[in-house]
Amino acid sequence: MYVTECDVPASSVLDRALVGNSDYHDSYSVRLSHLELGIVDIFFGIFAHLPFPAKALLIVRNRFASLIGLEAPTASEVLHIEIKDHCRR
Repeated sequence: MYVTECDVPASSVLDRALVGNSDYHDSYSVRLSHLELGIVDIFFGIFAHLPFPAKALLIVRNRFASLIGLEAPTASEVLHIEIKDHCRR
């Protein structure tokens, strides 16, 4: 798989002048090998397979967030990713 940096997408709402004056490197392109997948499947294919240390950091962050009143996923939700009905198209 080859990942290449690309320009900000034409449909982006980012101000072109601000992007041009910044150190912006958040637009990348990857050729899909499974064209039948939808965006939800692609999202979960990338982000649902974090290494345990990353999941542990998310659990700690979410715990602190919940202590100050923010809504955050539970440890169980971080460890056992589930595609919910409102994520499906």
